[in-house]
Parts: sequence; C-alpha cells; structure tokens
Amino acid sequence: MNAPRVLVIGEALIDIVDGTEIVGGSPANVALGLGRLGIDVELLTAIGSDDRGRRIADHLGESGVRVLPESLCLEQTSTARASIRPDGSAAYDFDIEWTLPLSGADAHDIVHVGSIACFLEPGAD
Repeated sequence: MNAPRVLVIGEALIDIVDGTEIVGGSPANVALGLGRLGIDVELLTAIGSDDRGRRIADHLGESGVRVLPESLCLEQTSTARASIRPDGSAAYDFDIEWTLPLSGADAHDIVHVGSIACFLEPGAD
C-alpha cells in the first residue's frame, strides 16, 4: 500500500505571546506534525509575501511540508496576539485576512480542513 498524500487546508499565522512571535495556526500545526512523521503533506493556506509569510513557509518546509505556491496571496501575514487577563484566562486578538486561493493541487488521498477556514468565508460557504 502506498503512503497517503495529504492536503491540509486552513490558516497559518504568527502567534504573538508576550512579544515573542511563533509560527502557528491549527491547520499549520497539523501539517507540521504530519510532515515530521514523514507523511507526504501539502498545505493550502493564505500567507503574505512578507517576512512573516516567508518564516512560516520556511519553518513548515524544514519539516517536509510543501506550502502550495498559491498560498502566498496576501500582502500581510495574519497574526494572533495572546495575553493573560487579570483573572488568569486567555484573551486573543486576531488580525486575520482569510482569502482561500484557488488551487491547482493534484489529487490527494486525505483532505483535512481546519479551524478558522471552516467558519470564515469562503470556507463557510
């Protein structure tokens, strides 16, 4: 049996926690884990052609994830700023632009769609 080809669809962004920037986004993390397991995985997302977008693509690429070229479709990469409220609960401030690019990706055996991509347009449609 051949190893499955996986397409992950969803956000890749930069988490900002106490001023530290970390590559994040639930679907990006799924793709990262699959890549580290040696699975043939591609990510369809929306990132900028800025330093943050390049950082995301490089970080994922180091683990074997192929970020589809059409994913570089934004001017600015999305961010999620996390902070702790006085009561100890987490607060999040998202700066997200989500435009799912059309993909010419080949057929895949498994497609995983995650997180924000499921409830923001066009994924919500």
